[in-house]
Amino acid sequence: MTRNTTIDYKNLIKKKFREEKFGEFHSFLDNPTPANLRELCLLKFDNGLNKTDEKIFRIYFKVNDDEDLRKKIFDYHIPNFKKIGNFLNEDEKVKNTNTINLNLISVLIDFNPRPYNIFFKNYNKENKSPELEKDSDEEKKPTPPVLILIDKDPIETPPKNPTWIKKNIKQIIGGSFLFITVFFGINYLIKDKKSIKWKKDHYELIDSKSQSLINEELLKNFKKIIPCDTTIYRKYGRACLWYGKSPKGEIEFFTALDVHPETGKTLKEVTDYIMNKYGKGPCK
Repeated sequence: MTRNTTIDYKNLIKKKFREEKFGEFHSFLDNPTPANLRELCLLKFDNGLNKTDEKIFRIYFKVNDDEDLRKKIFDYHIPNFKKIGNFLNEDEKVKNTNTINLNLISVLIDFNPRPYNIFFKNYNKENKSPELEKDSDEEKKPTPPVLILIDKDPIETPPKNPTWIKKNIKQIIGGSFLFITVFFGINYLIKDKKSIKWKKDHYELIDSKSQSLINEELLKNFKKIIPCDTTIYRKYGRACLWYGKSPKGEIEFFTALDVHPETGKTLKEVTDYIMNKYGKGPCK
C-alpha cells in the first residue's frame, strides 16, 4: 500500500502542476527552470508560510529553526533545482523523485492534502481514484495513451480515433482559448498604439484625437532604463521591472509590463539572475 500511495501522491501532484501552469504563477511554472523555481520559493516565503509549509521548506533547504530561512533560500545553489525542473517537465530520464522534492512542489503549486504523511493518512484504502493519471511503466492495463495537447510537439498529429477528441476536449478548448486570448490581446494593444510613437527610451504622443487609456498609461509609466545595484526590481514579492531583448539581441529593462516597443515580444519579469548578470549599469 505504501508504494501505491507514493505513486498516487506523485501523479496527483503532476496533474495539479499541469493545471497551475496557467494559473496565478504562470510566469514561473510554465517554464520551471532552476532560477524560476528559486524565485517562486522566495515569493511563497514573502507571501507568508503556515507552520506546515515552513517545516517543508526547512526540511528541503536543510535549515534549522533558529536560522534565517529566507537567506538560506536566497543563497541556495540554483542548479540544485534542476532535478525538480526536469521532473516537472516530464523528462523521460526523470520519471520519479523523492517525497522531500514532492512536498516542496506541493507548496509551490498549492496541492492538498500535503505533505506526504498527511496525504497518506487521507489515502483511500480501497485504492480507487479515477482522477489519477498512471505512468506507462506503472499501469500495465492496455489502455490507449492519453495525450495532452499543450505538452506535445505542435508538429505531432493526434491519432485518427474519434474517442481521442472526447478524452481531450478540455485540453483542446483550453489550448484554443489561450491562443485566441493571447493573439487578440496583443493585436488589440498594437492597434491601440496608433496615437503614440516610441522614441529612444519612451513613448511620445503623435495624435491626441485617438488618445486612449492604454496609451495614457504607457506614456506615463512605460520607460526604458539602465538599472544599477540600487534599482528596485521587486516589491512585496511582485515584479516592478521587466526585460526583453532588443533587435540586436541585447537585454533591455523597462518600468512596466508590455511588449517590447521594437520587437513586439512580451516582456518578462526581472529575476535575481537577470539583475545580477545584466542590471549593473552606472547609477545616476
